[in-house]
Amino acid sequence: MGKRQTTIGLFDSGVGGLSVVRQLESYFTTRGELESYRFLYLGDTARLPYGNRPAQEIKTFVEEIVAWLTNKGADQIIMACNTSAALAYSVACAQSKVPVFDLIRPTAEHLAKSARGKQKIGVLATNATAKSQAFSKAIKEFTNDLEVVEIGCPELVGIVESGDIDSDATKKVLSKYASQLEKAGVDSVVLGCTHYPFLAGPLSSLLPENVQLVDPAALMVRSLSKNKTSPQLLDDSNEVEITKELYVTGPLADFAASAQACLGQAPGTIYGITVQDLQTARTEALQPALPVADISTALS
Repeated sequence: MGKRQTTIGLFDSGVGGLSVVRQLESYFTTRGELESYRFLYLGDTARLPYGNRPAQEIKTFVEEIVAWLTNKGADQIIMACNTSAALAYSVACAQSKVPVFDLIRPTAEHLAKSARGKQKIGVLATNATAKSQAFSKAIKEFTNDLEVVEIGCPELVGIVESGDIDSDATKKVLSKYASQLEKAGVDSVVLGCTHYPFLAGPLSSLLPENVQLVDPAALMVRSLSKNKTSPQLLDDSNEVEITKELYVTGPLADFAASAQACLGQAPGTIYGITVQDLQTARTEALQPALPVADISTALS
């Protein structure tokens, strides 16, 4: 009998969501409790970045991508794009036939439960996520003791996509945000876009030593391990087996170069799809099922 396989669908506008895949791989290979996982990743690079787009446009993109991932066999979907989660989490849940997970809610719950008295939390995010105040609102569902400062950082996604992680030019941009965070007197900083963990090294060097960086992907993985509807972990499994399928809507070579710079290694085989493929998936998913009589007529 072959190993049971769970397919996890993930999506982002670019390479940022690979920081989530990295956390999942690390967790499962360390725990060694999984029989077989298939990571099905979509980078919508043809429409990158999402952070400056209108909310309705993002919602449409999410409907398209959820439909496409479901058609490809996803058993669960992780919104590895906080802009999408901030603006369209409810849309994804309504569209999806399988469980949907985001990174914002697990982060908010962790920050609320781990806080010791009054603290100030900084959030670096895309413009869209910052304007939505998604992290602030989520945290307030758990506690009113935390003050949250959300800062939009429109340049950072492009910097990560370029692979220009450690340059002086990148540090100059980051220093602007580090100064804002330090002036605000934050105790910790949430990397509120999945692209940003790839900038954790240079950013941490610009912040006071007592300021902690928080990676929502790591917190989401912890929450999945405790969630009964998350991908199942087996107590008596054999050696972990992980496969990855990476799909992008833009140039494959550009995505491969960005991923190599961020991960420090080749990302694996990358497949190309078109925006039209995603749009078709949404159209088909939104079409109402034909009544039995209509089906009979259509087949006659």
